[in-house]
Amino acid sequence: MSVLFATPSSDDRPTRLTDAADITDLALNQVLATIIDDADRDELLPYFLAGLRQPDDVRFRHEVWRDLEDASLVESLAQFAAALHQVDLRLQWSRDTRFNEERLSWYLDAALRYCHAIAVLYGVLEGASPRSRGLTAVRDYLSLYTNDPAFVALRDDATAARHELDQIRYSLTIRGATVRVGVFGGDDEYAAEIRALFERFNQGGATTTYRVAYRDSYSMNHVEAAIANRVAKLFPHAFATLTAFESAHGTFVTSSIRRLASEFKVYTSYHQFMKRFQPLELDFSLPEIVSSGDGVEVHDAFDVALANKLVRQSAKVVTNSFRLGPTERVIVVSGPNQGGKTTFARMVGQVYYLAARGLPVPGSSARLSLVDEVFTHFSRAENNTMQAGKLEQDLVRMKDILRRATSSSVVIANEVFSSTTVSDAVTLGTLALQRFVSLGCRCVYVTFVDELSRLDPAIISMVSTIDPVDATIRTFKILPRPADGRAYALVIAEKYDLTYDQIRARVGS
Repeated sequence: MSVLFATPSSDDRPTRLTDAADITDLALNQVLATIIDDADRDELLPYFLAGLRQPDDVRFRHEVWRDLEDASLVESLAQFAAALHQVDLRLQWSRDTRFNEERLSWYLDAALRYCHAIAVLYGVLEGASPRSRGLTAVRDYLSLYTNDPAFVALRDDATAARHELDQIRYSLTIRGATVRVGVFGGDDEYAAEIRALFERFNQGGATTTYRVAYRDSYSMNHVEAAIANRVAKLFPHAFATLTAFESAHGTFVTSSIRRLASEFKVYTSYHQFMKRFQPLELDFSLPEIVSSGDGVEVHDAFDVALANKLVRQSAKVVTNSFRLGPTERVIVVSGPNQGGKTTFARMVGQVYYLAARGLPVPGSSARLSLVDEVFTHFSRAENNTMQAGKLEQDLVRMKDILRRATSSSVVIANEVFSSTTVSDAVTLGTLALQRFVSLGCRCVYVTFVDELSRLDPAIISMVSTIDPVDATIRTFKILPRPADGRAYALVIAEKYDLTYDQIRARVGS
């Protein structure tokens, strides 16, 4: 039983995890830090790192996402996962305490919460009539589980033990440092007198309560433990029932239920993340998964890492679209500095990465092939701890990508070979792009070398655009159009201090 994998063996299959460098280049480390709470990191991170290999596994998760268009169902899954967390907390407290009565109490509380959580989830799923294979299987499993003799015994025994404890009434007499525990003999003789005394403060309206809530902690102190021990001696039958209950049921949380709670969190945490972007009217959508030989397209997508920062400032997020036909494999992106080229490349990598995890992707609609890996090659400062220079480091990284990439891979290359001469950058870029085309993988290649956009019919050109009135204003829109060479001329001018403003500054006019 799973809500993440279509077949029982799917989650046991060896799955390649995306390299840490690729995660960082795509800024997905920042995204995952927002999605996953620190307390859940070890539990949930593997699910977000591991890609799916079979289209049916992706479709399986998409079915669950369509069921979760019902917001109340999302909330129910979140509540179940939270309830299981509280169960595990109480079981841990039961193991950690050195006081017998407290251990029994936390164990019983955990069992009662567990049974209640199971019953509530089953009731919700029974009423929701899910259509996905995943949630339908959970509902059917819970139908059998809640009628299983072991679960019925756990529920009934826990209820009976709780009922016995609820019948206990005892009194405490405190004189100085002495505490006497006794059987409660009836109504407190001072109760009526106390009520009459405080009745004068009741003015007929709302009154302030001065009740103090007990702390929800397992850290019983030695005085409380001594009181509990004496209560147990006064009511031996109730505590004997509690001891027998613990002995009879042992570890009652099944591995299937615990894993189910973890899998629910994958959906609920990502759903909560998507809600962050509603104020900016940014869409997420479930991509249509096509074969690697079909065309792909995404509309109104955005860099989720950048948008996650901008949403805190209520700032506008620019969306972009891209399309590759069945025979097209590479997008060469050129244009002026600070025009959004890197953001666009990162966005494409993020879309493919999230789609391969069966998650909704940023954008109003998407049609994508399932990838086996997203490789990145982003320009970095030279690593002085290595004997190799920056160009050699770039070449080693590119060689590793070309060795590992397949026709089902996506490569995001951002301003590689920038440390060499223009002619060498053209030569090396040409060799790399020709190899990507021959491999049949998809690629986004950000460069100032316009010639690379005209190498092959499988390569299309996209350009970061500027304001048609004021060329200093970037629109951050990346559009399909031929590279015009202006961006590279500006780079050369800036490199040699030959822009208009730089020349004017030198001549002092």
